[in-house]
Amino acid sequence: MPEDSGEEPEVLVAGAGPVGLTAAHELARRGVRVRLVDRSAGPATTSRALATHARTLEIWHQMGLLGELLPRGRRVEHFTLHLKGKTLMCFDTNYDTMPTRFPFSLMVDQVVTEEVLRRQVRALGVTVEWGVELTWFDQEPDGVLAELRHADGTVEQVTAAWLVGADGARSTVRKRLDLRLQGDSTQTWLNADVVLDTDLAGDSNHLLHTGRGTLLLVPFPEPGKWRVVDTEDTDHADDARIVRARLADKLTRALGRPIEVPEPSWISVFTVQQRMIDRMRAGRCFVAGDAAHVHSPASGQGMNTGIQDAYNLAWKLADVVRGHAKESLLDSYGAERVPIGETLLRTTRTATALVSLRNTVAPLVMPAGTRLLGALKPLKRRIERTMIRGFCGLTLNYTHSPLSLACATPDGIQPGHRVGCSVDRARTSPGWQGLVTELTDPRWTLLAFADSQEQRQIAAQVERRYGKAVSVRVVAEAATSERVLADPGDDLARDFAMRAGYFVLIRPDGHLAAKGRLSDDLDGAFGALGLVPADAGGDPAHHLDSEGSRMRIIDLSATMDAADRWEANPVTHEVLTAAEGAQHMAAEMKEHFGIDFDPSVLPGGELLTLDTLTLTTHTGTHVDAPSHYGTPRDGVARHIDQMPLEWFLRPGVVLDLTGEPVGAAGADRLREEFERIGYTPKPLDIVLLNTGADALAGSPKYFTDFTGLDGKATELLLDLGVRVIGTDAFSLDAPFGHMIAEYRRTGDRSVLWPAHFAGRDREYCQIEGLTNLAALPSPTGFSVSCLPVKIAGAGAGWTRAVALLD
Repeated sequence: MPEDSGEEPEVLVAGAGPVGLTAAHELARRGVRVRLVDRSAGPATTSRALATHARTLEIWHQMGLLGELLPRGRRVEHFTLHLKGKTLMCFDTNYDTMPTRFPFSLMVDQVVTEEVLRRQVRALGVTVEWGVELTWFDQEPDGVLAELRHADGTVEQVTAAWLVGADGARSTVRKRLDLRLQGDSTQTWLNADVVLDTDLAGDSNHLLHTGRGTLLLVPFPEPGKWRVVDTEDTDHADDARIVRARLADKLTRALGRPIEVPEPSWISVFTVQQRMIDRMRAGRCFVAGDAAHVHSPASGQGMNTGIQDAYNLAWKLADVVRGHAKESLLDSYGAERVPIGETLLRTTRTATALVSLRNTVAPLVMPAGTRLLGALKPLKRRIERTMIRGFCGLTLNYTHSPLSLACATPDGIQPGHRVGCSVDRARTSPGWQGLVTELTDPRWTLLAFADSQEQRQIAAQVERRYGKAVSVRVVAEAATSERVLADPGDDLARDFAMRAGYFVLIRPDGHLAAKGRLSDDLDGAFGALGLVPADAGGDPAHHLDSEGSRMRIIDLSATMDAADRWEANPVTHEVLTAAEGAQHMAAEMKEHFGIDFDPSVLPGGELLTLDTLTLTTHTGTHVDAPSHYGTPRDGVARHIDQMPLEWFLRPGVVLDLTGEPVGAAGADRLREEFERIGYTPKPLDIVLLNTGADALAGSPKYFTDFTGLDGKATELLLDLGVRVIGTDAFSLDAPFGHMIAEYRRTGDRSVLWPAHFAGRDREYCQIEGLTNLAALPSPTGFSVSCLPVKIAGAGAGWTRAVALLD
């Protein structure tokens, strides 16, 4: 919620770690007013959680965060055992029975994770309030009255409709609700983050038997840096000199050669806790993450489970706040997540026992056991699958949830289970590609397998009644409209075990809720899930005047003209005249239908004209899609036909760069312009750059004399939540000659196409070749419509860009 909004928050979130940030992000993404406070003075600077597992990576993709986090982490796909200087066995990660597009764990520093989340939350209008502690609250019939103590000692009272406690193991929310952690504490371990000179593979976790317990080594993204976990249950000193000597001794014995341990960047001595609460909601208050359950770090579950808690809760809370669902929907939060917590406590207990290897016989039997596994490959693969199942999060399901409706179709993906596919499936199946994109929509998803007009009408009726909460897609062999999801190979029908006349309903978090007959089961499903009918069409991105008042339209699109010899991607234009059209039609009728027709009987002997054009998707005013920028770091880039239409009908902001020299404007120049116009772009605003370059169109200078953006300027706009940036120049980057000269002068590769290449890490679109931006009467106060032409699999599409002014 913007700090100066003057409105009470609909949801107050206490705690700005990964759990609270995830909750705030998903609530704000759905239009909920959120206030986010944390008692700490500022962001944490130590690493803490490191491992992010496959299910959380899927969630990050749905949230739109993966493109930023993936390149900043290290993929880990192995687990290696060591004993007395020897490598006994390397286990691979085996996801054969758990299809996912992310078959690995990502080691990324929690500091980085929180940094990315904070930036994305800020882009949605929510700022973390540091040094603000929730000290007291009381529930009222229609809200929560909370007391917040600020760092300067002042006390504030605030009312919110709902409260989310993501305030850690010492949770004020949990204590105030009298929800008690039950369980036990077991061993005392030590964590140390340290740079080591070893030959250990960086794509593997390593378990080293030291003779006295074990050391678990987990790689950081930085080369040579490791998280070392000493599992010997003893009194650990947190004195750096003692820790260094102790770890050096154990590493030397385990690896069979001298190992020096330098000063650790972080040391933590902790008692392994295995505790949880038996309910996660009390009235208008919820708890998530460590506030609800704490367990051993042996399998890296803490942060992952907390993020999944928040992701489960936020969409439900948003649906209730926005009136899309009944309040009873919120009961499913605890019904789903408490059993998950119980399961995780069991698996982490097992992982703790395996990692610590308390059995003194273990060193004697490990060599023979690993030799046997090496000879029995099927048994080894089975063990690998079992290991992965314990921590990847992919097999956890909600089959016993009140939101998992029974169905009479026993085959295919079942209600309560995650909807996911393998890497190969995502690459080769158009149906799954479309569904993966669809699941980034924050609403429910209805897939209607419809092959008759009656069945399509049922789907249309659902969209009219539930469009604010449900995205409706008709699954067909080919995409004939925006609402059709093409599945030419019937992959979706096969994997869901569906056929014509049936539907699949997927929750906003990607779990299957229901499937059945369109004609019989659909109304009952919506009722059982607590969804509330609403007006058709959902929340429009922008409202036009329904009273018919005059609207001014300013054309921002350049004319595509075959006579323009300086068009970067020239057009050829052949015209079949109306008279030629009559002759052509007569010939076609004769050839294909055996019908003789005299075209002279037509008025004037003319029929219709026909234009044949040869051009590229980058001719004229066009929108570039992420796939135009090259291969992203996560291996998936959306084409122009896959981009959300909501991006292209938004409030506009025009920035005046007409006085800038040839080259690239930087972030500071954009900030100066924000200050000049008294406005900073908001999330999803369309930002237009008026460089004056359109005056050079039709001449060679159009390609050489203009101003683009450098990398930092582009990142600034993306950090603000802008997803469409337009320019009246040939390119959003500096002219080719300028970039090449800068590269030759500096040797810095980052000066080459930085604005375009930013789209490999952060998904956004560009509009190039705009015109007439000087005609806009003010920097703001207008909307931009720039819907791209829908071309399957294309990296760009033409647009008739216009500004709309009341």
